[in-house]
Amino acid sequence: MSNKHPDYPYVSSFQDRHGKTRWRFRKGKIDKNVPGEPHTPEFDAAYEAIVNRRTPASVTVLKEVCLPRSLKHAYQLLRKTEKWQALSPKSQGIYSREIEKMLDKTLNGGEIGNGPLDQLKRSHVKQILQLYSETPHLQRTILIAINKLIMVGINEEWITADPTYKLSADYDPETDGHPPWTIEQMEQFERYHRIGSTARVAYALGLWLGNRVSDVVNLRWSQLVTKRIAVGDEERVVEGFEFVQFKGRHRKRRGNAKGADKSIFVPMTPWLEGELAPLARDTEFVLAWKEGRKDKRRGYVASYISAQMGRWAEEAGLPAGRKDGYDALGMHGLRKSIAIRMAEADVTTRQMMAAMGCLGEAAAACGGPADGGKIATREPLENLFWVTCGAHLCKAMISNT
Repeated sequence: MSNKHPDYPYVSSFQDRHGKTRWRFRKGKIDKNVPGEPHTPEFDAAYEAIVNRRTPASVTVLKEVCLPRSLKHAYQLLRKTEKWQALSPKSQGIYSREIEKMLDKTLNGGEIGNGPLDQLKRSHVKQILQLYSETPHLQRTILIAINKLIMVGINEEWITADPTYKLSADYDPETDGHPPWTIEQMEQFERYHRIGSTARVAYALGLWLGNRVSDVVNLRWSQLVTKRIAVGDEERVVEGFEFVQFKGRHRKRRGNAKGADKSIFVPMTPWLEGELAPLARDTEFVLAWKEGRKDKRRGYVASYISAQMGRWAEEAGLPAGRKDGYDALGMHGLRKSIAIRMAEADVTTRQMMAAMGCLGEAAAACGGPADGGKIATREPLENLFWVTCGAHLCKAMISNT
């Protein structure tokens, strides 16, 4: 339950997953967390930035002068590495902000950033992590950040051992994750939001595409292609979307020495085809801005659609938002829903991974295009076609209604 703050208009409190009181600004389409506590410099600066619709300077650039082989020195070198450059701007911003805050903290009478990396022990890492004991998920992020700095030290031959080795097992916060949608909740959402609306298109893509929200918002009409699925002498033409998953798109794939981005093919289900039928295809993105916007060709950002799905679910009378805790429904819950329904319908792990765009062993079964645009597989044609076209999910839905 949220409580409005008397001194800050549009600011209310809420309990996070750890039971800690936090604050957020909500007005119209603006829904942002306000860091810190009311009447503190950090809180006031963030509040003012939100009200004035500007981005606060949350990431500061460290001075170039630092102690040699210190944690700050390692951080400066980290930002020049290929792995750092391969991260998305969002990930770079998150790690930069948290690393710089950590390096400025004081521990054992000294600034953490000035500590020599070659003297960093496992006990020191645990002491740093203890500073974040009230926020377990941030604590794990800090552990990952420290490991990045340590790997710089190893590559520079400042140190030879990793003091964080297997430490992640002790800092793995339990969570119920994103709850899957039930059949009844899907039907309730579909009754409220009409086919062709932005809410319904985002919902349909989240469910039938079986991929992350970042893939939903980046899906383009130009990625709609046809493939030939062949087993022995039989062949079938299937329409679907072929794209590179947004997450990890620049990482090198196992077995791919060149590290080129690998595309996946997600066949069009009859249900998704019906959902997309009313849409005009003169836009670049499938989930495009509607009439009234300046540029209909423009797409959405993942964070906006994730937040909006909570509002759309709430409009349909479904649990949504942090105030409803783990019952809150969202985009990633749709991805889990299709996986659960497949499992209930006796879909094999390899088939499920391939249908949801997972790489690895499953790609050999039905994810990778062979010569001539065909998809070769040793799986029975009937199993492959029905799994990828959603019949298993349909059977599970029918049996649960």
